[in-house]
Parts: sequence; structure tokens; C-alpha cells
Amino acid sequence: MYEHGIICYDEWAHLDASLWKSVDVQRFRGIVESIPYRPGASDTVRMLRDMDFKLAIVSAGLTMLADKVKRELDFDRAIANEPVCRDGYMTGEIIVRVDFENKGDILKQLCREENIPVERCVAIGDSGSDIPLLKAAGIAIAFNPACKALEKVSDRVVRSQDLRDIVPAIREAFHHKGFPLH
Repeated sequence: MYEHGIICYDEWAHLDASLWKSVDVQRFRGIVESIPYRPGASDTVRMLRDMDFKLAIVSAGLTMLADKVKRELDFDRAIANEPVCRDGYMTGEIIVRVDFENKGDILKQLCREENIPVERCVAIGDSGSDIPLLKAAGIAIAFNPACKALEKVSDRVVRSQDLRDIVPAIREAFHHKGFPLH
């Protein structure tokens, strides 16, 4: 219904979250904890840290997964949608912080808070929901893009199963724009 424009994202998120009503939070966390990272994820984070990047996750997914990545891979920030839990169970409600339209606005806010010029910000995305994010960033990288529209707003397109392959694309984009890298 959301994809056909019948309902808005907020309505879709609430309908989706209602499917989780009465699910044990620990069971759900166990599922989230078992999700593997793409090959090269920790090396990529280390390389970006070595270049003095601050790292943030802006996801229309769930806080449980975004917080796991933040914690385990040492990201600075994670913003995602929070399922409401009570007495150890999911209530079927959700607090929507990130939708398919506001990722660019969130990026701009993060840049203001961190005193980083948005034109020196790199955004990496893989789906159509990342278009506003990539449009807002100074450097836009599409990683295994799921749609042509994402490619059109990207400075670089990386097709790979290994996240380390985004690092040369970032270096090239910075060089092309004349930005120094540490």
C-alpha cells in the first residue's frame, strides 16, 4: 500500500510494527544479534576512522539493529525507528524518527551538531529510500544500488560484496572535489 501511494510511510511503519505485537524483546534481540555483517565491514570502519571520519547510521530500520552496529563497529551516532517495548514485550507500536523522506534533513542536522560542512559529508546508500540522504551530502556513494534513481544522484557507484571497496570510491570523490583527506 505504501509503494502504491495508498498510505504514507508513517502508516506503513505502524502497520508493520503491529505485526510484532507480543513478541518477546529478548527473542527479537537474539534475531538481530545473529544478523551478519557484510564482508569487510570492520576493516572499512577502521579505514574511515584512520581518515578521521565521524560515522553515523541513518536508517528507516529499527533502533535495535542500528544500535548493534553502532556499538559493535564503533559508530558515533545511530538514528532509527524505535519499537515500543513494555514488560519485556513489543507493544506493536513504533516511534518513527526516520522515514523515506527525511534522511537528508537528519544528515543536515547531524552536520550542524557536529560542526561539519555538509558538502564534506559522505553518504552511502543502497535503496531508493536513501535518495534524500545522498542528495543532501556533498559526496554520494551508491553501494549495490537497488534502483537506477539512486545511481542518478550518486557521485560514485560501487558494485561489490565487500564494503572495503567503498574506500577507494570515497578517496576518488574527495580528490575529484578537491577536498583533502587526512
